[in-house]
Amino acid sequence: SKKYNGTELTKDEAGIEGLIEGEDVAVHATGSITNPGSETNSYEIVWDGVNPENYEISEELGTLTVTKPQITLTAKSGTGTYQGYPFRYEDIIIDKSDVDDMYIDISYSIEGEQLDVGSSSNTITSYQITDSGGNDVTSCFNVDTVKGTLTVTPATLTVTTGSAEKEYDGEPLTCDEASVTGFVGDDNGTVTATGSITDEGSEKNTYTISWDAGTKSSNYTISENLGTLTVFIEE
Repeated sequence: SKKYNGTELTKDEAGIEGLIEGEDVAVHATGSITNPGSETNSYEIVWDGVNPENYEISEELGTLTVTKPQITLTAKSGTGTYQGYPFRYEDIIIDKSDVDDMYIDISYSIEGEQLDVGSSSNTITSYQITDSGGNDVTSCFNVDTVKGTLTVTPATLTVTTGSAEKEYDGEPLTCDEASVTGFVGDDNGTVTATGSITDEGSEKNTYTISWDAGTKSSNYTISENLGTLTVFIEE
C-alpha cells in the first residue's frame, strides 16, 4: 500500500507451489493501481512446456491499496476598521504536509464579508486540485475546510466644540461652534454644541450628534476635543 502520488502501485512478488517433480513454470504479478482504492494483485503464468489442464489453480492473492492523503484548507481570519463597504479577506492556509512526492495546484473560492462592526464567518465554498498535467485529481484526496472569522472594528470620529468666556452677568454662556470629522463612505451626521454655564466657574462645551438615515452610531467610536465655557467675576 501507499499514499496516492499519481504514480502506479505494483508489487512484483509472486510464487507458485504444487508443481510435480520435473515441471516448472514462471508466474508474474500483474496487478496495478494508481488512484485511491484497492485492487487484487493479479498474475499470469507462463506454461513453458507444461500442460495447464493438468492443474487446478488455488489462489492466495495479495491486495494493492492506495490511500488518500490529507489536505486541510483554512480560510484566514482578518480584522479591518469600518470603512463603509464590506470587508473581505481571501487568503487561505494550505496544509499539504501529508502529500508525498507530487506536484499539485489548488484553486478555491471563498465567501465572506462583514460590513458593520462585528464578526462573521469566512468560508471556503469550493476547491479543485489539479496535478502537473492539469488533470482534476480532487477526488484522490481527503480535504477538510476550516472557517475563518472576519472582524470589523469601529472607525473613529473626532468631535470638536468651541470655547468661550465672559464676566458673570446672570445670563447663560454658550458657544455653538461644533464640528465632526471622520465619517466614511456615505455616512454623515450633524454635531450640535449643547454646553451652557451661568454661574462663575468652568464647564466642558458638550454636544449631541444627529445621525443621518443609514448611518449607524455603533460603527464609530468618538474622540472628543471639547472646548471650555468659563464665567468669571472681576474683583
